Amino acid sequence: MPTGFMDNLTSNPPWGVDECVANGGHCWEMSDAVICTMPPIHHRRCKHCFLVQEGQEQDSYSWHDDSHQPWARREG
Repeated sequence: MPTGFMDNLTSNPPWGVDECVANGGHCWEMSDAVICTMPPIHHRRCKHCFLVQEGQEQDSYSWHDDSHQPWARREG
């Protein structure tokens, strides 16, 4: 049984994308499906307008001197 306004939205037909944005923006839920590329591609869907987005994990590099190769030339 719905307890609030937002709970009732999922039982109604989907909104259009513009209507969703006008009513406060998208409410994303992550999909369990992952496309096994390198890096993996994940999908999420808005609960109200069913807009789907995809994204890839992007870890940034943290650079530091290589302490495992002390014999390497560190000049220029």
